[in-house]
Amino acid sequence: MKKSTLVLSLLALGMALFGYVENRKYHKAVIVLQKEHVKINKILKKILEIPSEGHSYLEVGTPAPEFSLADTNGAFVTQNTSDKANTLLVFSNKNCHYCEAFYPVLDSFANGNPEVSVLVLQGESNQEMNKTFLDTTGYTFKMLVSNDSILDAYKIDGTPTCVYLDSNSKVLTTFSAASLDEIRYAIAEE
Repeated sequence: MKKSTLVLSLLALGMALFGYVENRKYHKAVIVLQKEHVKINKILKKILEIPSEGHSYLEVGTPAPEFSLADTNGAFVTQNTSDKANTLLVFSNKNCHYCEAFYPVLDSFANGNPEVSVLVLQGESNQEMNKTFLDTTGYTFKMLVSNDSILDAYKIDGTPTCVYLDSNSKVLTTFSAASLDEIRYAIAEE
């Protein structure tokens, strides 16, 4: 039972990833499969007592790891600095083409959802690079200088990856997205 369940999970994820690479319209299926995969693994652990193998994200409902990172003005921002209802952390890297394609979508989300604090944790960068980038592009989200220890603490294995937090800095979900609809779908309450 353990091997067949693992094989089915890997097959489903493999098919979803292949679809994503071949055509962006399948990306929504990846998000659905990610959520379903997490649910299936939780059920399997509980009922069959089978340990989960492979990558695991932060558990839903757990407190987000703490950080204090510099923004473009030199002020230090933490995961619970905002007084807004929720926070969307977006982990990115300076030389990530997928991240670059995601920024306009993210800016549109930030402008259309003022109740959500959007923080981009940018790796392979520094305060001045982030400031120049925001000044040049006109994006309104905050960019913070990140590092590998933050990626490790949040269990991030690729960029861009989003972690959605509630007002108490507890994890609501972890996901990848490429469109506004995908972000909205991923953060929608179930």
